[in-house]
Amino acid sequence: RFLEPGIEFFPYLLMKVKYLEEIEGTKETEALWDLTEGEMVINTKDWNKTHGFSECIKAGATTQEFKILSLLAKKGGSLERSIIAKTLNSDYEEIENWIRSCQRKKLLIQQGTTCRLHMQSPLFKLVPETKIEEKLMTKMSTKETKKSPNFTPSQIEKIAHAVFGQHFAVRSTTLVYLPVHVVTVQNPDGSIHLSYWNALNGKRL
Repeated sequence: RFLEPGIEFFPYLLMKVKYLEEIEGTKETEALWDLTEGEMVINTKDWNKTHGFSECIKAGATTQEFKILSLLAKKGGSLERSIIAKTLNSDYEEIENWIRSCQRKKLLIQQGTTCRLHMQSPLFKLVPETKIEEKLMTKMSTKETKKSPNFTPSQIEKIAHAVFGQHFAVRSTTLVYLPVHVVTVQNPDGSIHLSYWNALNGKRL
């Protein structure tokens, strides 16, 4: 049977940003980051997110290291060291230093002369934009249960600068909370089952 439903608020960082787009020039947009999972929301319709940024945040990945990680992700997860150096047009010894640093941080592993990402099914979005299907609206609320964030806004800004390059800039940030419906069901054996539903798009989390 259904018990009394509840609502919780999950923390997100809404960033107004600008970046350099190759064809259109400077573009201003918004990016929404999940402060619980450390990932960026790709679109608000399905609430799809990136995968792998949280590991980079925890490991303290630098801009140079992320160049290698994103290249590996584009190429299916593994590449020869010589191809990495050639593609990034950097000194071979410098590339070796970045690779060793990524190894120490458990972000990639070496198998002979091949480098492979040490994360499952990474999804790095290299454009700092969340596709927002409907205009987001905010309102003040005083009676809520807020989830504690696992990541800080400063950590998100730091990884964003590392990922999106030197022409990326944060214009402003706002801490917002996504309302999530909590549906509680009591099973015949007395056990409790919880399910969480995104109040913005109605999708189950």
